[in-house]
Amino acid sequence: MHTKPDDSSVSTLQGKTSHELAKFQPGVVWVADTPWQLSDGVLRPLAMPHIPIAVDRRLLRSVLRKHRTHVAIWTTDWASPRQTEWWWNCCDDPAYAIERVESARGRRSVRKGLSECETRIVPADEFASSAYGILAKAVRSYGGTPPPEADYRSEIKKMAEYPGTELWASYFGSEMAAFATCQIIDGAVTLGSTKSEPELNKHNPNAALFYTICNHYLTRGVKYISNGWRTLWHPTSINDFLMRLGFRRIYARVHVELSPLARAIDATRVARWGQYVRLSNIIGRRWLQLRGLRDLVRIAESFE
Repeated sequence: MHTKPDDSSVSTLQGKTSHELAKFQPGVVWVADTPWQLSDGVLRPLAMPHIPIAVDRRLLRSVLRKHRTHVAIWTTDWASPRQTEWWWNCCDDPAYAIERVESARGRRSVRKGLSECETRIVPADEFASSAYGILAKAVRSYGGTPPPEADYRSEIKKMAEYPGTELWASYFGSEMAAFATCQIIDGAVTLGSTKSEPELNKHNPNAALFYTICNHYLTRGVKYISNGWRTLWHPTSINDFLMRLGFRRIYARVHVELSPLARAIDATRVARWGQYVRLSNIIGRRWLQLRGLRDLVRIAESFE
């Protein structure tokens, strides 16, 4: 099978900026004239990390208080030549192609995926209908409760209103096997929700999906495709998988602003002594959050 991306989908990058995205994105908080996003208790700039932003820490602290959140994170010194402990997982080869993927295993998975699956940009209604079942199954496998289907449909519809949103999926036959939401922002692409149907993974739909996305955007002038910053709050193998497909670490510097409560919690070093009393068995997911906070602060302090 072959991929069917819409060649006109990246006809222009103009207007697809964080300020434009802020009109459509939920959870947007303005700090001076810069849009930030509040999600899962973390405040971060809506702009892509290669865009420099000015941060007034006093103003940022007042925003944290107002919104009753505890952590703000932002990145500077993008593409640092020094290997630091802060990086973003990105694919940025402008001549990206199968032959340029260094991993033999990665090349094999891409070729198998492309031969057995069809990858294309999907209209929002079709995407929501087919992706919901995959999403719900994945959320339940984590021990969570999936959102109501009507809410998910509304979320996808709202997301698609931003002109830089493109919804991708790989199909095995007529069945959606994997999907990814993409948003073009500031000349780059961020990967949002990505899930796959476990029973169809043997056909390598994820390899076909991510390869096609990267090839499509990079050969049309996008700076990079990013799967986000290094993982802090939950274990995942997706970044290792993407590295086999040609992604790499782009190093930078991280900055953190904590609320008084978060600063006090971190000062107790609970993430350090908690492992000895098996705190993870008592508080579960909260343990990962505490450990992630400690790692984040430690990494930020490493730059000082």
